[in-house]
Amino acid sequence: MKVLKPLRTLDGFSSAFDNGGRFWSLWSDAGDGVITKGELAKGGASLAAGRTAVLHFELLRDCLPAAEAKQALASLDKKATARWKKHQPVRCSAADAVAQRKGTAVIVECEPVRAEVREGQGLTFIMMIPAGKVMVPVLVPVARRFRLWRLCGRAGSAGTTLLAVSPKSLDLSGRRLAIGAIVEESHSRPSKGEPKRRYLVGVAACPI
Repeated sequence: MKVLKPLRTLDGFSSAFDNGGRFWSLWSDAGDGVITKGELAKGGASLAAGRTAVLHFELLRDCLPAAEAKQALASLDKKATARWKKHQPVRCSAADAVAQRKGTAVIVECEPVRAEVREGQGLTFIMMIPAGKVMVPVLVPVARRFRLWRLCGRAGSAGTTLLAVSPKSLDLSGRRLAIGAIVEESHSRPSKGEPKRRYLVGVAACPI
């Protein structure tokens, strides 16, 4: 996860995304007022113009005045627009974010509070590790790889929404942020009759 520097002008936004003429977008021109799929991917720090790139694009576009934000969106070409429509994030509260379908991209605004490790007890994900010549799936606690932040609710309460952040050294405290994240679901078996726990994995954030 990365904390982005807000881009407050259309010129600054265009410099970040209208970046053609390089090896990643040889058939597009920088500064031509059109953002291609390759330019969207590069500007969004992604190998493909997928959820990560669109989250970067939307977090930074939200920093612009309303009229310029519309211009920025209108600058996407046909293929880039199709990617934007496919991966457009849901803007919602932190509490509503975990009610979204697994894999959904979301943007939430809040001031994160560092969570205690025990709050993530039972949250797990699958990691593939080598075992001889094959890769095998292993169940890993989320807190082992990520630092957990509370986005809403009290510690241990049913309404708590947790954000998993990597690298663990990234400090989100003391500031209000727009956070772009992906909804994930714990792989651990819940108690009988209860749904699997949901949490968010941070992709990028931008100071508000």
